[in-house]
Amino acid sequence: YTSYSVYVMNDGILALLGLPTTLPNLDGYRGVAFWNPATNSLVTNYLLESGSCGPMVNIYSFSRTPDRANLFLAGGGGICEIDAATDTAIYAPPDGFMLGMSFSPDGKWLVTYSDSGSGTGYAHVLDAGTLTQVAQFPINSSWISNTYFFVGPDSQTLYVNSDTSVYAYNLSSGQLLGWLPNIFLTFTSGGNAWGPLYEPQFEAMDGTGLLVGPVEEGVGFIDTTSLRTGTL
Repeated sequence: YTSYSVYVMNDGILALLGLPTTLPNLDGYRGVAFWNPATNSLVTNYLLESGSCGPMVNIYSFSRTPDRANLFLAGGGGICEIDAATDTAIYAPPDGFMLGMSFSPDGKWLVTYSDSGSGTGYAHVLDAGTLTQVAQFPINSSWISNTYFFVGPDSQTLYVNSDTSVYAYNLSSGQLLGWLPNIFLTFTSGGNAWGPLYEPQFEAMDGTGLLVGPVEEGVGFIDTTSLRTGTL
């Protein structure tokens, strides 16, 4: 089973992202599998459209809950939550193509992102246990940069990076709290590009408010303690 990404779940089972479409970076992936190293058994009944996560048509985002108990897939046609221990799945069909996801550190909220392609996207806040949508609000986004986002340690602040700016929103109200200049890098024309491209993909924040994440062949840092509230 060819795998393109892997997560270790809380029971030691490995979640594998595989079966890419023709162009994975553009069209996503089409299935996942669970491998139990202790028994060398592989479960592959999560093929999209015809499997437990149907009628999803592709996978753009592949993640897990903070406690590593459940696996989440987001993509064309909705979201799928998979419990590897019980071999069960829950499917939910939010509007649009889900291009990313982030969990609040307390595990209560799942935030996904959809984009109309016009520069304005939408954050969808869902109950992580039931996949019920509890809020939706517009965010500044960029289709070309494949907007990334991160929920802060307070489980209330959503950080969205889009081209040259990082925006902070309140998850409950959708209110824009402020913005910061972002790190924006372009790769050499005709050369290899090693992602995340353009701007950092934030994955952690320290106790001082410093956001950190990988960016083109390196690591990017953003200090969120100096949010700006004026005109961009």
